[in-house]
Amino acid sequence: QYELYENAITVLKNSNAILPIKNLENNKIAYVKLGDDMNSAFVNTLKKYTEVTEVADDDIQCLKEKLAAFNTVIVGFHKLDKAWKKDDFSEKEINILQEISKESNVILDVFAKPYALNAFTNFDNIEGIVISYQNSTISQVVSAEVIFGAVGAKGRIPVSISNNFKVNDGIDTEKINRLGFTTPEYVGMNSETLNKIDNLAHYAINNKLTPGIQILVARKGKVVY
Repeated sequence: QYELYENAITVLKNSNAILPIKNLENNKIAYVKLGDDMNSAFVNTLKKYTEVTEVADDDIQCLKEKLAAFNTVIVGFHKLDKAWKKDDFSEKEINILQEISKESNVILDVFAKPYALNAFTNFDNIEGIVISYQNSTISQVVSAEVIFGAVGAKGRIPVSISNNFKVNDGIDTEKINRLGFTTPEYVGMNSETLNKIDNLAHYAINNKLTPGIQILVARKGKVVY
């Protein structure tokens, strides 16, 4: 599944090379959620790379005022993965995107079918558009990695989106020197073996061999523990 999403996630727009986000020191980043489904894996992975502030307000004007302090706004559109369920943006969500993209640098990440974008006549004010296809935990993790360059986007859309995007459209993005996140098995390691580290760490702390421990295991550019 990781490999599937690494090959499938598609960047449709990348104005001013906003993707991947390279500058983490002088770039205040906000996240705004749209849609009605879970988003925790996406937000948690974004926050592993830099400080990301979740911003929300039912009033569009108040939301715009809150976002004025940020350089980049990541908007996640999260819809439940059901074949019968429509993935359309609501009228309010369309208005929110249109309004905040007038004044902010916006990266829109769509965790739904590409057809959801048919609700828009144009994307002139949106700097970055990512299609992640489904709102699964793995798609959220990999999509966050694409945004920050741990994974390079190479996907192509399988359908046309009104007059804006055609079948096989997609923009390759750069993979930069940042770690991604995956399961141990994806890089040829064993979860059960790595889980023994936790017992060893607690043993060391409980026996006062160390006041505390921070442990990170990575292989092939991926954090696995």
